[in-house]
Amino acid sequence: MYRTITDKDECPALPNPANGQVLTTDTVYQSTAIYSCDTGYTLSGGQSTRTCQDNGQWNGSAPECDRGFPINTFII
Repeated sequence: MYRTITDKDECPALPNPANGQVLTTDTVYQSTAIYSCDTGYTLSGGQSTRTCQDNGQWNGSAPECDRGFPINTFII
């Protein structure tokens, strides 16, 4: 099935999370946004990949980048 893309099908630009970034293919219907974190941080909560829906909103919620600790790291 084919659709006509209208202005309402465009999603707003997504802000980068603190200590990370979001890369988008575009901001129109069915575009994809992929979140990643800077070295030493890990994604937490939300979705790492989001899709622009036909209602002009991104699905799901944005993740955060939390300070990560390598495996076998002891905190004293």
